[in-house]
Amino acid sequence: SHWQIFWHIILPLCRPALATAAVFLFVAHWNSLLQPLIYLQTTSLYTLPIYVTSLVNPQQVVQPWPTIMAASFLTALPLIVVFLLLQRHLIGGIILTGMKG
Repeated sequence: SHWQIFWHIILPLCRPALATAAVFLFVAHWNSLLQPLIYLQTTSLYTLPIYVTSLVNPQQVVQPWPTIMAASFLTALPLIVVFLLLQRHLIGGIILTGMKG
């Protein structure tokens, strides 16, 4: 049937492209800064990138750099995990694009 063709032939061939699109979309939405900053009014609803940027205060002489670096690492950790989970598919897509056939 058409669904079996889709699930057993087309989808496995498209897996590297879908993984690449998933990684790029996740990174774009995870790092979005302007849109949540416009919509959110209370600080308890801030996303992690907004919270990290709010830690830097240009009026302070001494910045809390250890706190900022720890928050930056925790913000980047989900991106690293997603990349590591989908790395096999991303590398497979890069390898397939370099082959002549």
